[in-house]
Amino acid sequence: MTNIYQKQVNNWRDDIAKILYHPSLVKHTGVPKLNDLQMTSLFLPLLVGENEKELTSYYATAIIYIALSSHDDVIERGTLNKSQQLQVLAGDYYSGKYYQLLSVEGKTELIGQLTNSIRLMTEARTRLLCVDKTSEVQRLTASQTIVTAPTQALFQQLGLTKYVPLAKTIAFCQLPQMDVSDLLGQLEAYEQLPSDLKMYIRSLLQEQVELETKL
Repeated sequence: MTNIYQKQVNNWRDDIAKILYHPSLVKHTGVPKLNDLQMTSLFLPLLVGENEKELTSYYATAIIYIALSSHDDVIERGTLNKSQQLQVLAGDYYSGKYYQLLSVEGKTELIGQLTNSIRLMTEARTRLLCVDKTSEVQRLTASQTIVTAPTQALFQQLGLTKYVPLAKTIAFCQLPQMDVSDLLGQLEAYEQLPSDLKMYIRSLLQEQVELETKL
């Protein structure tokens, strides 16, 4: 049975898909979406019940992740065929949607913060791709920037920095370098979270542990 948090995450993900819907892109590249861990990390304050009037800002930030992920898929596959060219175009289309959402509401400061987070993510990606002698610490730092920079920018702009550490913990568990079992222990330190929300997050982290075990 889907719990209330999973249902809410699914609803937000459906809303984002509707915002980004383009029949040709969906046909050739699929429905754009973030997984449960990514959604929970980004929408954490809303799951707690804070900041509900800023939903558009969260949607725009999610779209940034989706746009850059579309470009990443092409980089990983190599040479550009027609399908991959469409993947690049999808990423560009999604990037425009994030800006459109925020500009309509006059959120110029947030646009600036998120644009800077994109710069940080791009620099981190460049280091991973172009620097031959990268230490494990440098690679982990770059990877963490890639999975958390927009979320951190959003939370800082909205005065929600208290959620940054936990949002990072949830996002980091997707990195192959991280010990998810250790992150499960860190979750217990957040006593301010509702017990049922903590249980939901724990279930997502445990699913990640099981996935890594199968791999």
